[in-house]
Amino acid sequence: MKGHDESGHTTSWWKQAWREGRNFLALLWPKTGREHGYFWTLAIPLVTIFILWRWSIAPMATVWGDVGTWVAGLATLGGLIYASLSLQGQTKQREAEALRHIEDEQNRRLAHAREVAVSSRWTEDKSKPTRMRVELELINASPYPIDGVVLLIPSGGMETEDYHNIEMVIGTVLPGERIPEKSDWVDNADIPFSLLIDCVQVRFTDAWGTHWLRGPGHLKEMSEPARTC
Repeated sequence: MKGHDESGHTTSWWKQAWREGRNFLALLWPKTGREHGYFWTLAIPLVTIFILWRWSIAPMATVWGDVGTWVAGLATLGGLIYASLSLQGQTKQREAEALRHIEDEQNRRLAHAREVAVSSRWTEDKSKPTRMRVELELINASPYPIDGVVLLIPSGGMETEDYHNIEMVIGTVLPGERIPEKSDWVDNADIPFSLLIDCVQVRFTDAWGTHWLRGPGHLKEMSEPARTC
């Protein structure tokens, strides 16, 4: 099977097939490195089919129809498959970026919540050893204000029904603000002094509307805000 080149000379069928195949591949050549995998997945089987097609003993116009129509059809099909795979890859990339954005936002909020802290210093009542007074300092080292701030001070015996938290309502604490507080005398019978040091906690709502319980060495997200009245 022979064809003719631009000067009118006869060319072998495989040279003509190579030229047409090369033009076909140029239509699908990937523009970026990410697309090379999709390209070769499509190109190898399509080129194989095209060469086998050109190798037919009978004239293609007789058996297969017009060559240009088939080439255009294959190019269109390959382009559609390539576009579909490329779109699928872009969709997965956008979903991954959205997930990373959500995770980054959550980590940022956690970091800001950990910058809220409360320190305590307990003083015993010499006339009644079970009574103590605590001096507190609340610190908001985050770059955002916190609202609904309530300090929780343990009071009562842990082994009795009287055990509860004394709640000191602070309200809003601005970024970088330090607030000193001092409690009244509280009864802390049966509570070891070592536990009292780590018992004072603070509840607050951050700038994103998330409610937190913060204490020495722990941070917990809460479903509801603290009571402020």
